[in-house]
Amino acid sequence: MDPIRITATSGRIEVTAEDRGDVEVERGQQHPMGGVLEVQGSHSGVRMRVPTGADLIIGSHSGSVKLHGEFGNVRITTRSGSLEVETVASLDARTVSGRVDVGTVAGDAHVKAANGRITIAEVGGALTATSVSGTVQVGQAGGAVHATTVSGKVDVGMTNAADVRAESVSGRVKVALPEGVRPSVSMKSVSGKCECETPTGDDCRVTCRSISGRITVRAGA
Repeated sequence: MDPIRITATSGRIEVTAEDRGDVEVERGQQHPMGGVLEVQGSHSGVRMRVPTGADLIIGSHSGSVKLHGEFGNVRITTRSGSLEVETVASLDARTVSGRVDVGTVAGDAHVKAANGRITIAEVGGALTATSVSGTVQVGQAGGAVHATTVSGKVDVGMTNAADVRAESVSGRVKVALPEGVRPSVSMKSVSGKCECETPTGDDCRVTCRSISGRITVRAGA
């Protein structure tokens, strides 16, 4: 099934994935284009129901995006509005102004928020998370992680021995590794304390940087 394309200039975009074989549009206009379903919203936004596992491409100028249920590969671009995502196979999400809250990403994720907090509960693959002004918090990451912010803290929890690069200009940096993992660690903070509370080795590489924040690498949560 081709990805479903959803666009709105304003208003909330709300999509629910459920056990069904068709697409139901409760708010918005359908515009089938070359076999690809396109749904366009007005000032009142878009509300629709799709089959579980559906792939989505979403574009919003001003308005929040909420995805309930389990989706396939999802791409979201918005200028102003928060993003809330429950479960996806992979995620590429970008917002200029608004927070990003993600539940579970089975594969890879790329998340960018110019002004807003990024929170990801669980990601199975590689992750890139970037915020200019806001905290980056990752609960459980299974693949390589690159997490950066200019103003805010970075907090990364790992479930495997994978490489981590965590950077903040003005905020603390914390990386938690599984028990028994022995990382190669590089830490540097201009005006903050650096602490490595786990035995080192060559299981993975952990690189942490901060200008004015404390850096901690440890085992466990």
